[in-house]
Amino acid sequence: MDNNSLKKYYFIKFLFFIRFLGDALFYNFTALYLTKIGLLEGKIGTIASITTITSLIINPIWSIVCKNNKVARFLLFILSIIEGSLIIIYGQMTTVEIIMVLTCLLAIAAGPYYNMLDGYAAKICEDCNKEYSNVRMMGSLGYVVGVPLGGVLIEYLGYPIMFMIAGIFFISTGLLSLILKNKSNIEVEKKRDYKVILTNKKFYCYMILYLFTISISTVCDSYVPLIFTKMKGLSEKDYSFVGCAILVCEVVAVYLGGLFIKKVSYLKLILISGIFLFLKTFIISFYDLPLGILIPAACLRGVGWGLFLSYHVKYIAKLVGLENVTTSTIVLSVVSALFQFGLNNIFGYIIESQGYSLTYKIAGSLILFAVIVYVLGTFLYKNRQNSQKIVKN
Repeated sequence: MDNNSLKKYYFIKFLFFIRFLGDALFYNFTALYLTKIGLLEGKIGTIASITTITSLIINPIWSIVCKNNKVARFLLFILSIIEGSLIIIYGQMTTVEIIMVLTCLLAIAAGPYYNMLDGYAAKICEDCNKEYSNVRMMGSLGYVVGVPLGGVLIEYLGYPIMFMIAGIFFISTGLLSLILKNKSNIEVEKKRDYKVILTNKKFYCYMILYLFTISISTVCDSYVPLIFTKMKGLSEKDYSFVGCAILVCEVVAVYLGGLFIKKVSYLKLILISGIFLFLKTFIISFYDLPLGILIPAACLRGVGWGLFLSYHVKYIAKLVGLENVTTSTIVLSVVSALFQFGLNNIFGYIIESQGYSLTYKIAGSLILFAVIVYVLGTFLYKNRQNSQKIVKN
């Protein structure tokens, strides 16, 4: 490995850390901020759905715009600066209508960012013969630092100042992307083939799994801070340390997933990850349990999510080819955005009328069902293919 490739690898790790640190200080606390200014779960769900429907509309456009890494590097620069500026403004607003407009603008800027960053990082890792999970782990570490830091900043400085600091981190990430441009000479060697994505049955099956595990889990996660603060009485600062514990588990899981990804099949990682996400959602549905049970249950999310992060990008590359990773993740985001748009609206009002318990039990059951069907179906399909090869030989 040449020295220049190694520099690119360490630089992208640093970029992940700074970006996710800013992300943790803003997106992890938006639900709590909206609660602080007097909104209920239904309205919070409606605001969250603005992000998903905007992503649904804008991400196909971004998929066309992101033709190669040269374009992606420019967008990594400009979009992060726009997003950071909007976050600073967001922290000064308490009017619902203005917050909705800002949420829409943030979704436009943020929609393609992580897909481009993941695709770019995957290519750098291939060039350096490194595991992508080691890069993504730096993002999780950014959250480990950012979540407890956010709790402290809220208590002593308030939301507006914390969001301003978050915005500065986003803007810094954009400026650092200019250095990434100067250091990197990696371009897409193969032309993207949309047919590989749009006619790939295996990719569609994985998309369904993603919707019923990751998307559902993500929507449920947006209400977890409210369970711990509104239902269990924790302050924002106290909850931030719960969030930190979840993220420490995520970092460990990403690291272990990176170690075992060459030794353990993707199906086993998918199964284990899905079981942890199911257990987290199902146990938290019994929110009357003591904190000594609920906090470890919430930490199961970190394990499940960390294992998912360790295989996700590489598994997609296996299904559609490395050159199609960015495009396929954007397609996945578009479909997921539509799915989450409905879930955010439905879940928020179900929680208001029926409570957290029923909502989370239904969500947990869907996650477990999807994982079992996908793993079992894929396993049987592979066995049938192997049997056919043996018969032909």
